Amino acid sequence: SVVLMRPTCSKADLRLSSDGHLHQTGNLYLACDRDRRTLDFAIREADRWLGAHGAKRVYTSPQFAMNHFAGTCALGTCVAPEDLRVRGTANVAVADASVLPSQVWGHPVMTLTALGLKAA
Repeated sequence: SVVLMRPTCSKADLRLSSDGHLHQTGNLYLACDRDRRTLDFAIREADRWLGAHGAKRVYTSPQFAMNHFAGTCALGTCVAPEDLRVRGTANVAVADASVLPSQVWGHPVMTLTALGLKAA
C-alpha cells in the first residue's frame, strides 16, 4: 500500500452535536492538487520499483482507503494526559489516534497499542 502520511491540505473537523449527529467540515481525502500529485507520484514510483523486480499490480484500492486520522482531540488540549478523559466531562475518554498531536511518519500500531494499554 502507498499512503500519504503527511497531507499538506487535506484536513477536516468532525463535531458531535448535542442531538447525536456527526458533522464534518473540510475534506479528509486528497483535497488539493499537491496532495493528489504527491500520492500519484508515489504510486507510479512504487509500480516502477516493484515492476523492475518482476512484480505486477493485481489490485488498485481507492486512494483514501488507508488513513490514520490524528490530531482531532490532541493530548493536553482536548484530552487530559493523565487519564485520557475529554476535558470538561466526567466519563468520556478517548484512546485512539485522535489524541496524537499530528500524523506520525510510520504505521501507528505500536503507539496506539501503548495508548490502549494506558487507557485500560
